[in-house]
Formats: sequence, C-alpha cells, structure tokens
Amino acid sequence: MLTLTLTLNHTAHHTALNLGQACRDLTFLSLDLKAAGFNPVEVLSALTYHMPRLAGNIFYACIPPHTHHHGSDLIALSQGTVKSWFLLGLMP
Repeated sequence: MLTLTLTLNHTAHHTALNLGQACRDLTFLSLDLKAAGFNPVEVLSALTYHMPRLAGNIFYACIPPHTHHHGSDLIALSQGTVKSWFLLGLMP
C-alpha cells in the first residue's frame, strides 16, 4: 500500500510540474504570437520554437514519472505539494 501511495504522490507531483511548464510555454507562445502580429514568418517562427516544448511537457505530464526518472529524482518528487510543483513549473 505504501508503494502505491508513493507512486500516486510522485505521479501527481510530476504531472503538476509538467502542466505548469506547459502553461508557461503557452504564455510565452501567446506573447510571441502577439508580438508577431500578422507577419506569417514571425508566426511560423514562434510556433516552430514553442510547440515542441509544449508538446513534450504535455506528453511527459501524461506518462508515469518512473518511466524516465530514477532514484533521487523520484525522491525529490515526494516532497512538497501539488500546488508547489505546479508553481515551480510555471517559473521561467
């Protein structure tokens, strides 16, 4: 039961971190698109720069942390709250 609880804790914190990072990516993308105006080259540049990171953060939010993190990473994920991990992801 303890292992299941830790796994759920790690997963919740990991998901919150990656969703926070995805929100940060959306913020930067929207700022770049606003700055680009109607210039198609600038819009395409902003999309090609930000979309891979956004897609990656959404992808990693959906998969369990133990599939790509080990040891000390997982131990660190057991600390703090879901909110604190989300806010950490929002920070640039």
